[in-house]
Amino acid sequence: MRYRLLLPYALLVLFTIATGCLIKYLGNQGQEIPSTSMIFPLSSSECEKYIKGIQPITEKWSTEYIPSLAISSVGNVSDDVIISRLCCQWLQHFKSTQVDEEDRLDDYVIHRVEFLGFNELAREQGVLSTAWLIYSVKPHKLLYSPWAAGNGVLKNGWISRKSVIVGLYTENKFYKLKLIGGP
Repeated sequence: MRYRLLLPYALLVLFTIATGCLIKYLGNQGQEIPSTSMIFPLSSSECEKYIKGIQPITEKWSTEYIPSLAISSVGNVSDDVIISRLCCQWLQHFKSTQVDEEDRLDDYVIHRVEFLGFNELAREQGVLSTAWLIYSVKPHKLLYSPWAAGNGVLKNGWISRKSVIVGLYTENKFYKLKLIGGP
């Protein structure tokens, strides 16, 4: 008798799940489902290949550097791919020989770019979408390095598992990366 009472509830749950799946399926008909098409972790050499040919807007090295990609050069890719490319470009910028020894990186690894999408933080910051960047860096000179500040774990000359929230925005026909902050 108890099972007969549970049957309507079980059918309601199954119907709700099936309806949600059908709506999601029909909503994606004819649309490309975004994916990162990037495999993490990405080493600095892998990032270098991934951003080859991307020219920074500024010719001179600067700590105020803003990574950017021409909107016309990006093609039909999702925001998470664009953010990943800009994160590669940002960290690669610090490997330049023009960088002061305290700011310079010998190497880096991007462990993950966790796409957060358009949320309240994105709205507050005036960006299209946000993501968590989880990465490790190997500063050229660890003593007095600004990379040692904030989060991360120091081990064998590397500062591992650093994280920062980044935002994607557009300006003058370019996608740009905004460093928002971290924990």
